[in-house]
Amino acid sequence: MKSFTTLTAIALLPAALAASLTATNKCTNSIYVKPDAQGFSGAISEIKPGATWTGPFETTKFGNAVKFSSSKTDFSKPISFDYSVSGGLTYYDVSDAAGRPFKLVARDTTGGGQTCPEVGCPGSACKAVKACDSSHTYAIQAC
Repeated sequence: MKSFTTLTAIALLPAALAASLTATNKCTNSIYVKPDAQGFSGAISEIKPGATWTGPFETTKFGNAVKFSSSKTDFSKPISFDYSVSGGLTYYDVSDAAGRPFKLVARDTTGGGQTCPEVGCPGSACKAVKACDSSHTYAIQAC
C-alpha cells in the first residue's frame, strides 16, 4: 500500500530579523528536514505526524536551501526549497536535482495584491527560479 506524505511549511519572509521557516507534517509518516546556507549546514530534524518544526530563514546569505527527505540517515538525494534574499526580493525555486523522495510545491499564501508564482517538482515549474517581494509568505507542501 502506497503511503502519501503531506507536509506544510510556511516561510515567513518579512524584512525582519526574526524571519523563520515553519514546517508542519500532516501525514502518517515522518519527514526529515535539514536547513543549509552558504557555509552552514543545520541539524537534521524529524517532523513527526502532526508535529511542527521551526527554523531560521536565512536572509543574509545566497545559496540557501531547506532540504526534505523521507530518510533521517540519507540526505544524499533530497528535494529542496532553494532561496536567496537580496534587495527586497526573494529568489526561490523547488529543485529535485539531487532526488525526488516525494512531490514538493511552494505557493504564495500572502493574498491581496501581487501573487508570487508557484514552483514545484515534478512539473513545468521544477527548477524554475522565480522572484517576489520578500514580504510574502509561502506554503510548501510535500506529498
